[in-house]
Amino acid sequence: MSEEDLLMKEESFNRINKWIVSEKKYLNPDIKLDTVARGVHLSEKQVSSSINTIACQNFNSYINKLRIKEAQALLLDQAYGHFTIDAVAEMVGFSNKVSFYKAFKKVTGKSPTDYRRSPNQYH
Repeated sequence: MSEEDLLMKEESFNRINKWIVSEKKYLNPDIKLDTVARGVHLSEKQVSSSINTIACQNFNSYINKLRIKEAQALLLDQAYGHFTIDAVAEMVGFSNKVSFYKAFKKVTGKSPTDYRRSPNQYH
């Protein structure tokens, strides 16, 4: 890949990331590659390629990582302590708890329950 191609992908990724993160679009359980592509005025292929190249992960992994980061904050926030783990999963955009638990463990190495129980060990 040429340096110019890489710079273009980086510029595209920055646009994509800003669009998704600034308005927390990743919390939408129905977010899809085509939604993002339309939002940033790029093709699906360009969005996918930019995320793969710059973030070194596919679209779903990228979205899930953002969701898990949000879930981590909620799980440690005492204001959300009365919410079940399943409720937190739904709040961050997961449509089922199995996907949430798998993604959470993949990103953090811990279950959401263990993470919430012993926050000081992980921060």
